[in-house]
Amino acid sequence: MRIRQGFSVDSSRQIVWDYFQDVSGVARCLPGAELTEKVSEDTYKGRITIKLGPLVANFDGAVTVESDPVEKSGRIRGNGVDKKGGSRGEILVDYQLLEDGPRTMVELDADLKLSGAAARFGRAALLEEVARRLLRDFAVNVEAALLISGNDSNFSTSELKSATVMADLRVGSLMSTSAVATAWSATGRSVRQLFRNAFHRFSR
Repeated sequence: MRIRQGFSVDSSRQIVWDYFQDVSGVARCLPGAELTEKVSEDTYKGRITIKLGPLVANFDGAVTVESDPVEKSGRIRGNGVDKKGGSRGEILVDYQLLEDGPRTMVELDADLKLSGAAARFGRAALLEEVARRLLRDFAVNVEAALLISGNDSNFSTSELKSATVMADLRVGSLMSTSAVATAWSATGRSVRQLFRNAFHRFSR
């Protein structure tokens, strides 16, 4: 299944590019994703949990990352196996960062393949909705992370909360009213978790 989608963030192209080179940080912005081991400079082991209707699949696998600093683009290849449910998944994501005035447009082109139980439960319409929801969540989390990335380790809990609210508003303003309502309910948990992780990391 092929999905093309873009989102705009309120940071310069170079700042967004630099952030995208922090693979573990970007992974934390995708709900349900976690990197568990760095194998080489461009290969990582990790897992991602995806809910497809009544099915919850936990994919363990590997991710490789390619980057083009001249074009400000990259490619991410991932594959994994849900050992409990017997599902397999492969994903190929191409991204490019484009200048959008003072903002940056992130264009994504994703190709997702599933087999096993996940494919049986994951009808095309359901897969597309899940994928688009994940991308909405990812956009909000990236915007929120960029809002605090320039701060030092002494930022307060109230500043974290403000960054979360501002990220929701900034990304939400680019969506339709109905999409904003959906995104608010879908992203709240993941954004709160992101900032709990960030606060813990920076306060150590």
